[in-house]
Amino acid sequence: MKYGISVFVTLLFIIAGCSSEPLNLYEIDESKVSEQLNGISFEYLLPSGLPFEAESIQAGQPITNSSEVFVVEFYGEDGQMISMNALNREVTPTLESKSEEIEVGDYEGKYFNENSTEYLFWEVEGVTYILTLPAKESNEDLGKSNLLTIAENFQ
Repeated sequence: MKYGISVFVTLLFIIAGCSSEPLNLYEIDESKVSEQLNGISFEYLLPSGLPFEAESIQAGQPITNSSEVFVVEFYGEDGQMISMNALNREVTPTLESKSEEIEVGDYEGKYFNENSTEYLFWEVEGVTYILTLPAKESNEDLGKSNLLTIAENFQ
């Protein structure tokens, strides 16, 4: 009996150790993001957490001043950076031929890696979301599984 329990516990630790999913997401204060986006005229979702603590959050609209698009950049204290774009329209990625079909919760999305910069596109109720993980040394430990986890935790 003790042998069976020992084997079970050992297998449990091995399985948990092999998981590529992040164990914790650091909560994002969505009100800090929303305050910076007070001119946006469409309903949008924001990530509820990140795989690093956001030291700085910068949000705004491109110079075109279109209320149909906004960008949020999340910066970590160790130089990590993830960018989120929200567009109030359907978007077709220009690198679609290099993309991989991926499920983001109940939605279909596309993932691709171009010159070590990773992108995840998906659409929810007419709004296209794009998460971008720039190619930089401080982002090496993030990657596809973390982008997907962030996307699945949008609220």
